[in-house]
Amino acid sequence: MEQPKEFLPLVGLDEPPYQVSDVEIVWPIVMQTSPNVVDDPRMASVGNPINFTIYLPIRPLICDWPDVGCPVLYSFVALVDHSIRGPLDRNIGHSIFDLVDFGVVSNRIPLGGQSRQRHGRHHRHCQRRHRQSHPSSHARLLSLCEETPRTVKIPRFCADSREPQLYKSAQKDPPWHPGVVRRVSVDERRARLVARHGLGQSFDNVVEAAGAMVGLHSSDPATVFLSCRARVADFKPTDLEEALYEEKTLLRILGMRRTMWVVPTGLARYVQASSTSALIEPQRRRLIRMFEDGGVAEDGEAWLTSVATKTMEALDRLGEATARELSEAVPQLSARITARKSDGSLIGEFGASTRVLFQLATEGRVVRGRPMGTWLSSQYRWSTMENWVSAGFEEVDRASAESEILLRWLRSFGPGTETDLKWWTGWPVTRVRKTLDRIGAVEVEMETEVGYLLPDDEEAPEPGLMCVSLLPSLDPTTMGWKRREWYLGDLGNRLFDRNGNAGPTIWADGRVVGGWTQRPDGEVVYGILEDVGRETVNLVDEEVHDLTTWLGDVNVTARFRTPLDKELADN
Repeated sequence: MEQPKEFLPLVGLDEPPYQVSDVEIVWPIVMQTSPNVVDDPRMASVGNPINFTIYLPIRPLICDWPDVGCPVLYSFVALVDHSIRGPLDRNIGHSIFDLVDFGVVSNRIPLGGQSRQRHGRHHRHCQRRHRQSHPSSHARLLSLCEETPRTVKIPRFCADSREPQLYKSAQKDPPWHPGVVRRVSVDERRARLVARHGLGQSFDNVVEAAGAMVGLHSSDPATVFLSCRARVADFKPTDLEEALYEEKTLLRILGMRRTMWVVPTGLARYVQASSTSALIEPQRRRLIRMFEDGGVAEDGEAWLTSVATKTMEALDRLGEATARELSEAVPQLSARITARKSDGSLIGEFGASTRVLFQLATEGRVVRGRPMGTWLSSQYRWSTMENWVSAGFEEVDRASAESEILLRWLRSFGPGTETDLKWWTGWPVTRVRKTLDRIGAVEVEMETEVGYLLPDDEEAPEPGLMCVSLLPSLDPTTMGWKRREWYLGDLGNRLFDRNGNAGPTIWADGRVVGGWTQRPDGEVVYGILEDVGRETVNLVDEEVHDLTTWLGDVNVTARFRTPLDKELADN
């Protein structure tokens, strides 16, 4: 027998004469046994007998022990139980009498819902390695890797019995998968949030802040300015206005989830290709039907094409114009549209200019410029994309754009789940999964589920000084994840409206602890919804004073009112 490369302990054997091969395979099963079998004091507290899930990195072994009856053993079993957070660090082992009935899945491949292509790549890698060390058993291992039976035979070695027992494999994906890189705690996620979202006013300028956040929400114009104030040292509204309207290093664009964003100009093409372009045709069809049903034109498509062309020509002449000025130049834009539900009930009436300009902006042909009033106004001047950004949008294919967006999101918001990414992007889950595979995202274990990080993003930030921030409604941090319990707790019903829009929030060390609002007389008031200690309250008082001074005579009212916002404003 060839000299063993490595010896691992096996329950029931004093001197196991076996050799470990290079191949490793994995499978989760649910076992029931008693603490003395595991021989681990941490498991004894769970109860007797114990139900627990084991994840089996299994290596085919060359064995000379005659009583086993099969030349295959496995070792290094990680135990997981609901009362134990994460895998234990104890190495134990059992023997397998019947590997054919056991079934295997290649190591490093997450269980459940994964593509055949991803399994196939790793199987081929494992098969190559196994063929080199065990040529005769390669065909058998290959056939095993193609099967996932529900019943496994696991012999349990006890002091009084060596009879194999039957156990059923886990019916659902466990909270921790073999193949995750490491565990990321809630404390680490909060520390990442503070550091990477600049909540200590750590960004140097507004372009850096918008880029780090993969865009700033702009559905409510005030959000962009208040989000910058929370992240950029010595921020003034003119800093953002200069970047938006003079230097044009930032751009206001329709993007993820059909939401308005302010993004760096270099990022805009990726937003357009990954998210906005998919809206063009569906939005156009709805608009044509609306024009026809509203009596604007019998042939809505021809009417829209003609008016869009005339609007672009007018913008070329004027350079920049409001919707009213464009309606004077293109009279068709003054048409009124009556929208009704399928049952005939009235939805409302609006001008054709609003819808036509929205469609042209979705197509990336026009851009929203400087507002007509203060920085709180949402009545914008319009310009052609070429007049605003000389090069326009550089073309990029959708797959590359999706990869760029998820790379940036994971760098700033990771780890996150498929659910988080599907919600934040507004993409189908299949697109999210394909893009995660494309960029090589790795799985990490979180509190109750598996998340994703970039493969080179392993460094956990060191906790800093106490950080308190007042974030506005719809801030990109508050709206950054679908699963918000780790930073929001049970405060969602007080701080979000019924449609899922976040109100103004108070953050302390990467978690939400309350909310704030500004009353009509200009006073900023707040409510803390949990016990945070005197030190934190004092820091909140300082932040409220600074925000009040910064706002001056400007009064900000959130467009989407939350229960706490209303309570604070009325009391």
